[in-house]
Amino acid sequence: MKFLLSLSFAFAFAFRVQAASAPLTERQNAFIEQAQSLGNHPQWLRLLHFHKNESTIDTRGFFIAPDGKTNPQSELTADLTAFFKGEHLCDFPARRKFLTKELGIGADMIKTPECADYSALKKAVNADNFTLIYTTAFMGNPASFFGHTLMRMDSRENPALLAHALNYGAITGQDAGLFYAIKGVFGGYPGIFSVYPYYDTVNLYNNMENRDIWEYQLNLTPEQADFLIDHIWELGRQSADYYFFSENCSYMILETLNVAYPENDWTRDLPPFTIPADTVRLLLKQKGVFKKAVYRPSRQTKIKAAYASLSAPERKAVLQLKTDPAADLSSLSDVRRAAVYETAYEYLQYRYIEGKVPLSALREQSVALLKARNALPVESPLPKPAEPAVRPDKAHDSSAFTVSVGRNSGKNFAELELKPALHTVLDDSAGYLPFSGIDYFKAALRLDENGKLSLHKFDFLNLESYAPRDALFQPKSFRLSAGQNRFFYAPKNKELSVFDASADFGAATLLTEHINVFAQGSITFKAGDKTVGGLGAHFGILADFGKLRAKADATPMAFTRSDANMVSYRAALSVSVAQNLDWVSEFAFDDGHGANRREFKSGLQKHF
Repeated sequence: MKFLLSLSFAFAFAFRVQAASAPLTERQNAFIEQAQSLGNHPQWLRLLHFHKNESTIDTRGFFIAPDGKTNPQSELTADLTAFFKGEHLCDFPARRKFLTKELGIGADMIKTPECADYSALKKAVNADNFTLIYTTAFMGNPASFFGHTLMRMDSRENPALLAHALNYGAITGQDAGLFYAIKGVFGGYPGIFSVYPYYDTVNLYNNMENRDIWEYQLNLTPEQADFLIDHIWELGRQSADYYFFSENCSYMILETLNVAYPENDWTRDLPPFTIPADTVRLLLKQKGVFKKAVYRPSRQTKIKAAYASLSAPERKAVLQLKTDPAADLSSLSDVRRAAVYETAYEYLQYRYIEGKVPLSALREQSVALLKARNALPVESPLPKPAEPAVRPDKAHDSSAFTVSVGRNSGKNFAELELKPALHTVLDDSAGYLPFSGIDYFKAALRLDENGKLSLHKFDFLNLESYAPRDALFQPKSFRLSAGQNRFFYAPKNKELSVFDASADFGAATLLTEHINVFAQGSITFKAGDKTVGGLGAHFGILADFGKLRAKADATPMAFTRSDANMVSYRAALSVSVAQNLDWVSEFAFDDGHGANRREFKSGLQKHF
């Protein structure tokens, strides 16, 4: 039987309506009385996804008791009563196994039922271990910057690609833009679990979205794995309100896996904003849980590694094959021709997925390239991409605060900045996407030399991607930001507090391996005492030498009020002095209509 298992799926979660059943026996009532001490058992609370006085699961079908969402003891009593009556035995196998084991209830009182759909799932999955899957960000797509986690259900009898993966995601329909963002932040979408063949997962993230995958193999016993699958069945048609920043994919996957390790409530240790990488770090800190990590590079990563291994004439040949699959490569040896054909073939697949090659051309060119490659009796000469030196779970922590001192237009100040998440272009990029960053809800409190404390700025969102273009890939470079900020208004030679939203789009390219230059068109809107809109440019240079990062840029802007026209210059330096600790310095200069503002600040940034 072929399963495209979708847990919203064909799990026939049939809650049976039965005729009035006989009252419980004295012996059954004795077990129910005995069970009154189990309502707060860690395993029971994990099975109910119970935290902070209620269950995370919101659908009514997950509970038998009317108050089961908020009362674990009431739900336990209702479940045990139903099991004694022969009801819901196929719906909650993990709960049934837990109760019969803890209370010592024999098969004569709660029979093991025949459950065809449940048995079919167990047979199809056939898992004896689990692997936590983390998909990284990829260039040019802001939605991917946080990464994503899911679980793979492994079997010793099948290779990893033939295993099944458990995913949790929001059902957003056709929503987009601001409406999508608002609903997502405030839990306006239902989140559901789904199970798919892992090769579909790899194809989606590795090949279509070009995201590297890290596979963190866990150390479950076969009994733990079997119990966890029972619980996954229980989640079949259930849903929970999906919150982008808290009860999201990573939170729910971690909460589900917690069923196999019930002693500690892992979600209690998560920060208010749940970042996928944070859940991986938390899981790997648990004693005896983690076995090993496996790196699965994306198609784009493989193409880049292959192209980098070619000589200049071979790279030229790859580009020539884009338009002429029958190009003459006779000047190259068989081995080098094989390298060129393989690289060209993978690049062709990439271009098709990106919508740059029609299906008819894909078929014709694929046949030509494969025919030419198969005519060469040599093994593949292409190197495997090197595993990144730093795994995502070993990268700097997600949150940060910065304590700094500085001087603004001749006046001293001290500043405390708090950044809930995640990463900026000036942070250590090891384990992150280079020349890219995202942070949100960043606040800066400033104390001036007169002892006045004020909210200097509050950023709702800062999103930057200076993805460099090259001969093969041409990603867009962009910067998006919104928040309460300080705007230097030259006519009054003072700073005004305004709501500021801006969007910059352009291109970036590498000068060297570590130095990136960019140029972007810019549009901005500032609302406050002086409401203005503006058009301009944003260009600059980024350097990333590992432990030392720097950025310098300029933004000339023409506003709807010409007396507000100005040029802003920024320069920043960040040096890692220890893991999760950086020394940061920034200089700002705003110049407009004969007035200017200078600011310099320097301090320590601590990630946590």
